[in-house]
Amino acid sequence: MKKFYGLIAIIMTLTAFSSCSNNETQEVSANLGDSITTIQEVTTIETTVETTIPKLNEDVFQEDTLEILHTNFRPSEQLESEIMELIENYGTTCSLYMVNLEDYATFGYNSDTYISTASTIKCPFAYYCYKEIEKGNYSFDDTLLYKSGYYSNGTGVLKDSGSGTYYTVEDLLYYMIHYSDNVAYLMLQDYFGYEGYNEMMSKYGFETFLDDSVKWGKLSSHALGYIWTEIYDYKDQSEEGAILWDTLVNAGSNFLIWPFTEAGYDYQIAHKSGWASPGYHDSGIVLSEHPFVIVVMTDSDGETRDSSFFYNIVLKLNELHDEYLEYLGQEPSCTTTEETTITTEETTTTTEETTTIEETTSTTTEITTTIQYTTITIDTTTETTQPVVTDATTIIEETQEAVTVSITDDTSYYDPNQNTDRYQEYEENNQYF
Repeated sequence: MKKFYGLIAIIMTLTAFSSCSNNETQEVSANLGDSITTIQEVTTIETTVETTIPKLNEDVFQEDTLEILHTNFRPSEQLESEIMELIENYGTTCSLYMVNLEDYATFGYNSDTYISTASTIKCPFAYYCYKEIEKGNYSFDDTLLYKSGYYSNGTGVLKDSGSGTYYTVEDLLYYMIHYSDNVAYLMLQDYFGYEGYNEMMSKYGFETFLDDSVKWGKLSSHALGYIWTEIYDYKDQSEEGAILWDTLVNAGSNFLIWPFTEAGYDYQIAHKSGWASPGYHDSGIVLSEHPFVIVVMTDSDGETRDSSFFYNIVLKLNELHDEYLEYLGQEPSCTTTEETTITTEETTTTTEETTTIEETTSTTTEITTTIQYTTITIDTTTETTQPVVTDATTIIEETQEAVTVSITDDTSYYDPNQNTDRYQEYEENNQYF
């Protein structure tokens, strides 16, 4: 019996404990419940703060300063110095804008400076058109007549089809983006009007210049870049948004993809370029592992040196984005090895001796590095093997813009923001982006 005394004592102790005041027990329980509730509320507040999206359209950029918004990140002194040196050596107004689409960290230089758009205007205008169709105010299936007054001897395919032909609105939207077709743009502007577009841009907080006599107008890289952030969201919101996105991803004359490809990157880039006097621009979204908006605009005569600046500054902005990814603890953009291999093979085939081949390969590597980090001086009187110069010249030759507009009826589409005198000497088949 004695061996159970210990067990009996334990039972009696537990019984005594259970007889404590019910009120005390309830109070402890209530306090515990309050603590759980408080913890849950704090968690909810923290989640809300982390997912807040900044109002990018309300950002303000100073002139002549590299600004970084919506993050505490600062670039390395070396990279910032290299970017500013490129800009200073260029010596002409430029407007730059970049946004990381995963957290909206923003990078800009002269981003609120307004520059003649050339055909980059067709991107925000297309966005406006697709939104209007989605609302039911207009239809893809409506047909528009190509009148002689719409003729423009710039880029596009419709100028050669002859007046008197009907086209659906859907087809014209495709031509306007994919071929940068000026005839399609002018026809669509008459169909949709410019008042609604102006209202949209003003609502976003940007200046707008379109009216009966100004068909291209001006934009800042900030305004263009913001529209791209809207398009990136819009692609998942409606069928119209998906169609617009697919057209932009496959648009022709992609200036942006050129420096990335030369540097060994293998990305799709949704974009809309523009080239005129003044101006050598492209705007779009680089679909890398961490997608980002990038806009480069130059206020210049559209000469070959502008394409060299464009090439170098695009790669510098990509490097800036890579530094930001490393700051976040993420992997920077990666390049492919295939492009490098092809370049080496092409270089070695120009030499017969093995020793000379090795020296030539080494020289090619050094040239590539120089292209990425310095402004290229183009001397047309001497031969050069730099691939960027060849490609820059090719792009310029393929995209030179004759701004002259041929008018054969009472409707005028002269744009006072374009310098027409400089291009009177160009042949009719030269392009206008």
